[in-house]
Amino acid sequence: MQKRDVLIVLYIKKIIHKIRRGYFKEVFMKNLAKLISLIMLAAFCAFVFQACDDSFPYHGDPGIIDEGDETGGIEEPTQDIISEPCREWNAAVLDFAAVLDGGYYTFIVTVVNNVDDEAESDKDLVVRLEYITEKDGSGYTLAAKTAPTRGNDGIPVQVIWETKATTAKVAEFYSATVSIINCDEDSNPLDNTMTIMSAPAQPCVFLVSDSPVLIRSVLLGAGCAVDLSPSGGVNDIPEGYDIYVFDGIAPPALPESGAVWLINAPFSLHGLGFETVTLDGLTELISAESTGPAYELIMKYGVNGNGNSNLRIQVSEYMRIIGLSELEAVLYCGEDPVLLAGEVEGRKIIVLAFSLSMSNLPMLVDFPLLVYNLTQYSLN
Repeated sequence: MQKRDVLIVLYIKKIIHKIRRGYFKEVFMKNLAKLISLIMLAAFCAFVFQACDDSFPYHGDPGIIDEGDETGGIEEPTQDIISEPCREWNAAVLDFAAVLDGGYYTFIVTVVNNVDDEAESDKDLVVRLEYITEKDGSGYTLAAKTAPTRGNDGIPVQVIWETKATTAKVAEFYSATVSIINCDEDSNPLDNTMTIMSAPAQPCVFLVSDSPVLIRSVLLGAGCAVDLSPSGGVNDIPEGYDIYVFDGIAPPALPESGAVWLINAPFSLHGLGFETVTLDGLTELISAESTGPAYELIMKYGVNGNGNSNLRIQVSEYMRIIGLSELEAVLYCGEDPVLLAGEVEGRKIIVLAFSLSMSNLPMLVDFPLLVYNLTQYSLN
């Protein structure tokens, strides 16, 4: 007998042994139980699906629900689940923004009027704007404006207050609120108002200088927006800036508004005269050590050299100022004031009576800090 035949005989004996011990019967019964469970689950799912289909028959129209009769026929529609949209009146403020233009704010409001079926709701909306300039709540109201929303259901309309072109100029504000004031029957009055807060205003500076690079860079570092005179001259000075800086150039007249800096600029104002003084070598400037408001603000934050009278600022030439007692002396060269500040005719005037190129001030760490303090004084 070959080896293959021996293996077959042994395999047959093993199967006969398992049959005698009931092995295949046990396996069959386990699989039969699983098969019966699956058949019962499938029958239950089919029953549920059939019940749902009988309750909600679908006939191709999503807006119709029909109930079949006993013969399976289709009856007339009994309910329409799509109805006309609710036409409630709603006026709303969609957007509100404030844009700084030439030193003054322009307020832009977008409103919409979603009318209902009643004719009285199809009307122009009246919009009011209020703004607060101080945190204590004191504020002002601009003249109300009418938005032409009649007859344009759902189309946004803009309303603009350009305060630069009016007598009610708004140069700064703490918060501003816009409201629709003729919509008492609005279905949702919560969207009839909108409030915005103002970021700290960026000072706008107009600079006139033959060599503007140095002073412009320091003004930018102090947080100012700086515009240069196109030709470097003093003709056609625009209005609306916070600060005007004349560096080495005398303006023919002062602007109507805004603070004015005169840096080595021989400008005659109320008897103010200039006389050039040339020194032998460099001379250090002396702090006035005053208690006046200009000195307190301009010389704070350590500009005065860690509390010493000597500022380390040296000049080789300056202009001796004659007259103009309205201004407060902040720095001296000898007995002559070379940095003065104060108010003349309700505006801040700052006079720096020496050229930056004739001093070591641009090389000192005090220079950017001094310019920043001068800026804060001009805007205070």
